[in-house]
Amino acid sequence: MNNKCPHCKATLDPVPQRKKKCPSCGKDIYVRTNPFKGVKILVNHTDALSIDVISTLGITEKEYRAESGELARKFKMATPLIGDVVWGIIGKRQLDSFKRKDWQQAKMLYWEQARLLHQMGKDFFRVLQESAKCELYHYQATGIDKAEILTAGETSCSKCQSLHGKIFTITEALETMPIPVKDCENGFCRCLYLPKR
Repeated sequence: MNNKCPHCKATLDPVPQRKKKCPSCGKDIYVRTNPFKGVKILVNHTDALSIDVISTLGITEKEYRAESGELARKFKMATPLIGDVVWGIIGKRQLDSFKRKDWQQAKMLYWEQARLLHQMGKDFFRVLQESAKCELYHYQATGIDKAEILTAGETSCSKCQSLHGKIFTITEALETMPIPVKDCENGFCRCLYLPKR
């Protein structure tokens, strides 16, 4: 395992075995397993989240290396950041899902992007909204013309709960986008659409 802080490159002795603050710079150091080599590595918060997404999306080593090489050539850098590589792979998969009109795949990819942005403390709402739109496009493509809003039950905020069970035509839902709720009090709206026949 590398014994350097991923932020300030200070030597760490002992090497952390789990999350801890660097004694030199005070920033959080995360311990993750390299998804392709099976060895422990020390990373920053963004890279830790990105490594988790590699597993979730089943990103292969071949796919990762190809995207990493492309970014390195394009931006003339030795080693692109893990997060940049993962983001690039998600973008390519999204384009492929649009070409194939695979709205379920596109929905899931947008949702993962939104979750990643949320965990990094960045604005995620527009991306989460795109995930909901892809769900509606999927229903539209399969001949379903109405959708019902399902909330996360009692754990939903009052704004989300007020939408529970409401039915919209697909056209209405695409025009008004009632979910995700922009000011969801839980921070990340978990409402979703169910097909209504």
